[in-house]
Amino acid sequence: MPSVAVSIDIRRRQLLYRAENRGTREMCILLGGFVRTHINQWQDEQLDELEKLLECADTDLYHWLAKTKSPPATPAPPAGDILKALIDAVEQRCDDRS
Repeated sequence: MPSVAVSIDIRRRQLLYRAENRGTREMCILLGGFVRTHINQWQDEQLDELEKLLECADTDLYHWLAKTKSPPATPAPPAGDILKALIDAVEQRCDDRS
């Protein structure tokens, strides 16, 4: 059983690294900070969603967060729940700074 706990820990560290080391500084800050805050609460299902989100281009993610473009609706947005939570977190940070 310990190997499962170790492998999820390793997976979390790998995904966190990918989230914090993106192609653009903005996404490193926004996505990396969000993932760092939540990743230890997430289990395999959420980590799968995060992995899908990390496969998206930084330009697409940035447009979705800035709401200049909408994520694809069909069949489902990439990493649906994680993406929604990320958008909400970014909106909250913007509201807090206003």
